[in-house]
Order: sequence, then C-alpha cells, then structure tokens
Amino acid sequence: MIKLQREIKEKANKLQVVEAKYLSLNENLTKMKESHSQVLDNMDKLNEKLKEEQAKCVMYQNELKNSGVASRTLVEQQQLIDDLKAEREILKQANENLVKSAFDSDRERQHQALQRQLKVEIATLESTVKSELEEKNEILDQLMKERESNEVLHQEIRDLKVNHFSLKEKHDEVSEKMRVFTKESAVDVQELEEALTLIKRRKETGSQDLDFLEKVDEGLDKDAQKRIQELQISHADTINELEKTRNMLVLQHKINKDYQTEVERVSNKMVEDKKEYDLRLQEYAQLLDIRAERIKKLESQMRDVAYGTKQYNVVTAPEETEYDDETSSVNLERGENLFEIHIGKVYLTGEAASSFDGSEASSFITYEFFEHEIQATPVMKGNRMDFNFTSLYVVKVDDFFLHYLQKESTMVELHRALGSSYETVAVCQLKLRELLERSHGRLHGTAKLIGTQSSNEGTEVATMEYWVRFRVPMEQAIRLFK
Repeated sequence: MIKLQREIKEKANKLQVVEAKYLSLNENLTKMKESHSQVLDNMDKLNEKLKEEQAKCVMYQNELKNSGVASRTLVEQQQLIDDLKAEREILKQANENLVKSAFDSDRERQHQALQRQLKVEIATLESTVKSELEEKNEILDQLMKERESNEVLHQEIRDLKVNHFSLKEKHDEVSEKMRVFTKESAVDVQELEEALTLIKRRKETGSQDLDFLEKVDEGLDKDAQKRIQELQISHADTINELEKTRNMLVLQHKINKDYQTEVERVSNKMVEDKKEYDLRLQEYAQLLDIRAERIKKLESQMRDVAYGTKQYNVVTAPEETEYDDETSSVNLERGENLFEIHIGKVYLTGEAASSFDGSEASSFITYEFFEHEIQATPVMKGNRMDFNFTSLYVVKVDDFFLHYLQKESTMVELHRALGSSYETVAVCQLKLRELLERSHGRLHGTAKLIGTQSSNEGTEVATMEYWVRFRVPMEQAIRLFK
C-alpha cells in the first residue's frame, strides 16, 4: 500500500507538470495576441502613412492647377498619383486578406472553445483523482481495522488453544482416576476381598455407614461427565470460532485482491489519460507554432506591400516547352499565378460515332473555369480529335481560389456543330483538388463525357485527355491553406 501511495503521489506531481505546461501555453497564446495587436497597430500606422501620401497627392494636384508646369512634369505627377492609388488598393486588399485569413474570428472562437474544453477536462481529472484518493484512504482505514480484528481473533485462538490444552490435561487426570472404578483397571482380587472384609467389619461394628462409598462413586461419575461435557462444548466452540476466523480471512483476502485490481485499473487509466493529454498539448503547441510562423510571413508580406511590389519572372522548364511558345516569360504580381488547362485528344465511342454520321461529324469543346469567361476549342471533324488547345488564366491565389480548387469542379461540354448552330451532346466535371497535393508540374488525367440527349442520356459518349498545372510552385500557399 505504501508503494501505491508513492505511485499516486508521482501521478499527482506529473499532473501538476502537465498543468504547468498548459499555463505556459496560455502565456504563449497571450503573447501571440499581443503580437496580433502590434500588427494591427502597424496597419494603423500604414493607413496614416497612406493618408499622408493622399494629402501630398492632393497638394501636388493643387500645385499643378495653380502653376504652369510642362506637360512632361504633369505626366510624371499623374503617374505618381496612379502609383499611389495602386499602392492604396494593394494595402486595402492586403488588409482585407489579413483580416479574413490570419485573424479569423471563427478560428479564434474554435481555439477558445478548445481551451475551455481542456480546462473542463483538467478539472474533471482533478476531481477524479481526489475521489480516488478518498476511496483509497477509506480502503486503508478499513484494512487497518480488519488487521486489528484479525490480530484480536488470533489472540483469542491462542487463548482457546491454551484453555483447550489445560482442559485436556484435566480430562486425562480424571480419566486416569476413573480407571480405578472401571473394569479396565488392574486391581488385585485379594485387595478387593480385604476391602470388602474391612467394610463388613465396620458394618458389624456399626461405626460407619457404608453408603459413603456409593456416594463417592456417584459424585466422581457426575463430576467426570460434567467435566467431559464442558470440554466437548469448549472444543466445539473453539472449532466454530476457528472456522469463522478462517472464513473472515478468506473474505478479507478477496476484498484485498479486489482493491488491488481496482487500484491497478485506476493507475492504468491515469497513465492513458496522461498520454492523451500530452499528445493534445503537443498538437496545440504545433498549432501555435504554425500560427506564429504564419503571422511572421504575413508581417513580411505586409512590409513587401508597404514598401514595394515584388514581381515573379516565370521561366518555363526545357521539358515543358511543347505548348509554351508565347508564354515562356510572364510577369506576375505578388499573390498571382498562371493557371493552364490543356485539352488534348477526344475519342468518341462506337455508338456516338454512328450517331454523329461517322467522320463527317464536327465537334468542339467548351469549359468555364472559376470566375473567367467560357473558353472554346477549335471545331474538328472525325471520331478521334486532337484539339491541342491550351488556355491560360492569371489568377489571384487566395482562400477563395484554393477553396474552389478543393470543393468545386469545372464543367466541360462536348458540342456537335450544325452549321451556324450547335447542340450539346455530353458533359463532365473536372475535379481539380489533386492540384493541392502536387508541388509543381502537370497533372494529367482522362475524363469520361456522359451523354445528355434522350438517346444517349447517362451513357459514355467520349473520352477526353487533358492536363492542368500552375506555372509557379505554390507549396507555401497550399500548406497555409491546409
């Protein structure tokens, strides 16, 4: 039991260590909130600077109106005004992105909810430990009482044994005395005759009554029987007491075994709970580190936006120059990327080819991506068409665009050309979420175009080969989005 008490004390100390870790994490969260307020202060300063620049712009405009400045100077001032307006728009957009992504109130509420849940669970654990300690103390008290009662019973058993042995000795003495008056005694016949002769003489002389012998014999028999009965009763009581003591000891052993099993179960549960909370604390620490890293990156982005824009010069790799004759070098602003969709070969099925009048059928494909206009491939004839058509989109990589890639899809439609009109014969949905798992390069795939007309509704009409890609790798943006 002392070992169990020591283990419980160690568990309590470890729980205190876990609580200390939790308090340190709360302190780190407070520091993060302070850094958040500092970032907001920096944003306010930047807004004030923007207002100053706007005031300067107004002042420059007034000076231009009041003074006769050459046309070249006027153009330069106008360009400066445009640059300041563009910088203002960039600052506004950066501010909105920061508010939407970095300091989202929903995420803050989720974090606070998790924090409250942890506090409740820690309080529950503390109450559980206290109740288990109280139960353990009660068990120890009961065990001490049982030990004391056991010692008392042992002492009674020893006293009963001593009494039993003393009674047995007395019984042996009485039995030895009784042998004289039984048939088993070895008394000489001559001595008996002498005793009888002596009795007759006394009777004749009338000196003493002979009834005393019978009285002596009867008294001795009664005393011996009474003593034997008392010994038998005492022996039976001793056996009963010993049996009761044995049963109590067996019951106490079972109770102690049950208590030991319960203590082991509670100890194992405490170990499992500690492991679980250690894992949770590690996860929360990792989340806080990721949040701190993200805030640092957002601060660096704010500095880049405040003091100038950074442009990317996209250079195509030599192995991917097949479709990049006109886009080998593209200048992109910060936060932008170049997204490409390439439509390759389309194979009609046998039934679709027969319904399209064989090789005379003219077909083309249209698709709509994100918030851009619908794109259409050239019109081609035949059952196997190689459109070899690539469309490029300059996209703003933010949470809305990444959410579109993860959750939404791009609809692709196959049309049959009928002179100056057309009819839609098949559609499919392109899922682009796999792009979020690739750091760079093309994502090749095939899609089945399903019929929409009454004659082929729900059946496969054609198979399309395609690929999509980002021209600029975007591992960091995808990691932050996840």
